[in-house]
Amino acid sequence: MVKVFFAKETFFSTFIIVFILLLLRNIMPVLFPILHCEDGRDLLAYHFNSDSVLSVFQYYNGYLSLYPNFVSEVSILLFPLTVYPYVSVFFAILPAAIAYSMFSSVLYRGYIASDRHRKIICICLALVPLGNHAMFTNLMYSLWNILLVYIFILLMPNPFSRGRSFSIAIVLTAVLAIWTHPLAILGLPILLYRCVFTNSGRIYYLVMVAATIAYFFLGKTASVQIHEVNYFDAILLFLTRVIFEPFFGNSIRMWAVNEMSLIVVASSLLLFLLAFMYRQDRRTFELVSISAVFIVGIFVVSILSRGQYVLDFLNFKSGHRYFYISQYLVLFVFFNLSVPFLMKHRQNFNRNMLKAIFSVWIVLLLVQNASYFSTGKSKSDALFEFLHRYDGKSDLVLDRGVWSIKLNSSK
Repeated sequence: MVKVFFAKETFFSTFIIVFILLLLRNIMPVLFPILHCEDGRDLLAYHFNSDSVLSVFQYYNGYLSLYPNFVSEVSILLFPLTVYPYVSVFFAILPAAIAYSMFSSVLYRGYIASDRHRKIICICLALVPLGNHAMFTNLMYSLWNILLVYIFILLMPNPFSRGRSFSIAIVLTAVLAIWTHPLAILGLPILLYRCVFTNSGRIYYLVMVAATIAYFFLGKTASVQIHEVNYFDAILLFLTRVIFEPFFGNSIRMWAVNEMSLIVVASSLLLFLLAFMYRQDRRTFELVSISAVFIVGIFVVSILSRGQYVLDFLNFKSGHRYFYISQYLVLFVFFNLSVPFLMKHRQNFNRNMLKAIFSVWIVLLLVQNASYFSTGKSKSDALFEFLHRYDGKSDLVLDRGVWSIKLNSSK
């Protein structure tokens, strides 16, 4: 039954298109890898210098991230150092392409029956320049797209009614995601609900619950501290970076923070539009509710845990990873509500006009955010010169300040 997921003209064809789109947007870091930040110091250097395969269970910042650790460890064993950066980029972008394509599978027909419309939604979302190059070409940051894969597994209607082999594949993927991103714990209430109220696949949900609880006790060494914050500031931040930014872009958001009333009005209108379209067709209740759990949950845990630093993210031009999943899900819900709404009222809309508006919107976002997907070739040249110089006879260091890469001698 696994072939159902890869049915012709649905998932696989969408995956190819999405993969190419993501490659093109990140063409500089793909052609000229730099092993940005953690990828050089905490993945390449750590796993290269380690003598034990148990280094796949390395903790970083207080939690275990299994996918990047495993890929790094295996890549170092199988490939030369000078090939490793390209392998790292490939396995960073792979889960992003999978996540962005999953909704096109026939398994999601329960939300939107038309395969063509789901495929269009996936491609449209791939065109939107969310995040930055690190979200797609950093192996360490691939944990965010692994989390997105997990969210789509939770969104999958009746995933365990399609045969044992497919069910096992889904569970193994879910467990990998759970043991890769600590925020997968946000899915625990959904899993518990399904254990109680669903008859199909209860044992598989129980396995996922067990994996989540096990990670909570074994997969992290630090606990999240939710500090007391000004909740008005927190609401402004949510409206600015989770609702406003994905629709209007980072540059406009940076300008608009000086006109906060504009952001509040625009974000409120967007939320009203989402609510209005939802009231027209409530068949997407499960999709909207699960997305909302992660939109709000990720924001609360990853942002409000910073206490008095909350307002810093209003004027901070970066920090993309903390908002990336929430922004994606907001747009995902928007498109899922828009398609049936537009189909229901298609006599009132000019199709060519809608295409033109969408094209202009995408171009404006791409122009605004282009700089976030570009990296310097000189940094890549320095990396590969460093990797070529390493001969194993002595320690070698590529100076990058706190992100320096040190390869120990093989003696």
